[in-house]
Amino acid sequence: MEADAATSSRGIVGWVGLIAGPALALLAYCLIPQAVYDDAGKLVSGLPHAGRATAAVGVLMACWWLTEAIHISATALVPVALLPLLGVMSVKQAAAPYANHLIFLFFGGFIIGLAMEKWGLHKPAPPASSPGSCSPAHS
Repeated sequence: MEADAATSSRGIVGWVGLIAGPALALLAYCLIPQAVYDDAGKLVSGLPHAGRATAAVGVLMACWWLTEAIHISATALVPVALLPLLGVMSVKQAAAPYANHLIFLFFGGFIIGLAMEKWGLHKPAPPASSPGSCSPAHS
């Protein structure tokens, strides 16, 4: 029963986004004009391959984010996978923005929050005068 819920959770919009995302990315890549250089080697108009490919990856990610075709966390990692494959940059360069010190700060906070929730530390403590408190026995 849970397997059916997992496979049907994408919905029709997700399936459309899964197919439309790569199609729109390819369309964006083809519609953006290629780079034109003058005799001195200066860029006159258009974008080089790296710019066009990066824009196409952005279109793909936007489509997948809006339609939730794949999980949002997986969509966030698309540049790390595609930019090196498209020859835009190395894996190390593509992964560098994910290693910002603020990302690790927030990540650590989220992990602490999850640990507190798991052990019930996010619930308010009972008052000390409640019947179930750890006070010394009255004799």
